[in-house]
Amino acid sequence: MSFTIFENLIQLIVGLTGIVTISLILFSIKSNKFVNLYLVILIALSSLRMITRSTFSLGLQSTFYDFFAPYNPILLLTIPLFYLYSKAIVLDDSKFHRKDLIHLVFPIILLVFNIICYHTHTITISNIRLFNLIACTFFTSFYTIKSINVLRTNIWKKALNIHQDHHKLIINWTKFLATICILLTFRFIVSIIYEWLKGSELKGEYMIFIHVAFWLIVFLKILISPEILYGLPKLTKKAHAFVNVEIIVSTFWNLNGLEIANEQDKKLKEKVDTHILSIIEEIEFLAINKNYFRNQKITIADMSNELSVPTSHLVYIFKYHCNLTFTEYKTIIKIEDAKKLIESGFLKVNTLESLAIEVGFSSYNPFFTAFKKIVGKSPNEYSMSLSKK
Repeated sequence: MSFTIFENLIQLIVGLTGIVTISLILFSIKSNKFVNLYLVILIALSSLRMITRSTFSLGLQSTFYDFFAPYNPILLLTIPLFYLYSKAIVLDDSKFHRKDLIHLVFPIILLVFNIICYHTHTITISNIRLFNLIACTFFTSFYTIKSINVLRTNIWKKALNIHQDHHKLIINWTKFLATICILLTFRFIVSIIYEWLKGSELKGEYMIFIHVAFWLIVFLKILISPEILYGLPKLTKKAHAFVNVEIIVSTFWNLNGLEIANEQDKKLKEKVDTHILSIIEEIEFLAINKNYFRNQKITIADMSNELSVPTSHLVYIFKYHCNLTFTEYKTIIKIEDAKKLIESGFLKVNTLESLAIEVGFSSYNPFFTAFKKIVGKSPNEYSMSLSKK
């Protein structure tokens, strides 16, 4: 068997592996933070290209050598698709947005430009090739840097949330993909420079076996890593190991939920209720074990960002699964915090005013009112009752 035949067989196998990967991903894409539509498109384009090229070369079909030949904008499409994938992971959004199509416009424009120029002969071939070299190099470099910056700012440099192991999985997965993206970009730029120097069409085909090898690594990584392939449903059981915290104020929560009439909330129910206990445990851990509400400016949006849970999900949980509003919940947690501080001797060396500020109230008066209402005693009376025991 010649090396060319072997190379094409490998390319065919990798392409088919990509199709299998897509099929498995699509079963859980709605509940999987690791994948979204853009990753599916990215894998589909690369897999179909490898399949058509290899089947033609192996004589299995004679219609298409490369369904994007001769200008191969598919190689340019993969870079902005990775950027859109990265952005969707950061936003935890698996939906397709029409405005995102703007990032895919340039490869199409470049394709049309090449077709017009080659057929009308308005620009010399050498100038077209030089323009393509500069445009492709700039475009791929720009989107690679843009993708890395999105991930670095919003995931890699962000403080670990309560699901630390889950957060680390996302960091490791995105760093792995970013490394592959950088290597593929580098290979593509080297390839078109090599083709430009040789005077041939800029197809990015030089060292194509490296391109195939990188995609094989990506497919295998997805297939052998359940957390990537299946997403949060598979991680739910692990979540209890990540956050082993008793729900201290369990009487506040209603796991069965209230009856829902709003259609939008019914859609949220499908997304949230499958891992409702895990989210409540995270809320409790953050609020109680981490004294999160000592910062009086904390909002539900801040908590959402800290937990890497969409704000709409937390709003839904407090609306249908909590017997308190978010504000009432914060107040009770602060008062519980104050009771613990009093019990630990905080008032022996500090004032009641400083206690109020410490647990997250703006001043003593609202703290006094809330404490009296919830505990049934003033902070001072509660402190004195402890000393009598």
